[in-house]
Amino acid sequence: MDIKFIIFDLDGVLLEAKEIHFNALNSALKEIDDKFIISWEEHLSKYDGLKTNQKLKLLTEDKGLPKLFYEKIWKHKQDLTIKYINQIKPSSD
Repeated sequence: MDIKFIIFDLDGVLLEAKEIHFNALNSALKEIDDKFIISWEEHLSKYDGLKTNQKLKLLTEDKGLPKLFYEKIWKHKQDLTIKYINQIKPSSD
């Protein structure tokens, strides 16, 4: 297979994914317990730009998230992110 081109998106150029990742993570956290959900303000001030595993470690420090849930949350968050991205409709702009 010949690769004709590669598209590389710096977040916000083609797709603004920050809110997608935020919502996917919170949905996955809600499956464990509402007390682990982070607010948009918390996200922007502390969690934004971190990998999911780094966010989970901070949630353990900040809110007592048990480490035994990391894998379950991580997988669910990834599945939800893909689902949300697949629901995006092309812009007519």
